[in-house]
Amino acid sequence: MNQPDDPTNDQQAAFAQQVAQYHKLVFSLINRYYSGRLRDHAEDLSQEIWAKLWVHFKKNENNVVNFKSYLYRTVQTTLWDAVRSLDQEADQEELEELADHAQERADQDAFKRMQLDNLLAQLKTEERQMIQAYLKGFSNQEISVLMGTSEGRVRNLISRTKKKLAVLGGR
Repeated sequence: MNQPDDPTNDQQAAFAQQVAQYHKLVFSLINRYYSGRLRDHAEDLSQEIWAKLWVHFKKNENNVVNFKSYLYRTVQTTLWDAVRSLDQEADQEELEELADHAQERADQDAFKRMQLDNLLAQLKTEERQMIQAYLKGFSNQEISVLMGTSEGRVRNLISRTKKKLAVLGGR
């Protein structure tokens, strides 16, 4: 005896007839919608669509008035879900690429900072203090006030220190 969820041979035959009649239409709709974005997923999407239709058909065989219109709705909603899923995957990949790029940039910045710290350690105290103030954005006039020296001396010492750093850095 058949359980309510067990398909009868009549149901299977009726559904097989629908599949035979509409399987080409399903593939055509998948390939046509969304400018062919889903073409690579056509086989999987087709199986998903027919599985959804089978579940509905088993439960409501007597209530299926217009199978073709239900098929169109099922195809459309399945394709919407597929496009949403592809968009989410693309967004996730883009976020991962941005995170990787940010990490690479942070690593490069940390390496450059370490190189700069090593170069600054090789300078005399006065040179290091002036160049650090310069790197923080202080003007020559502000540095001269902070260091208690003339603006000309600051300008001259910063220029010489830059050249010295270039030589020490191998440039």
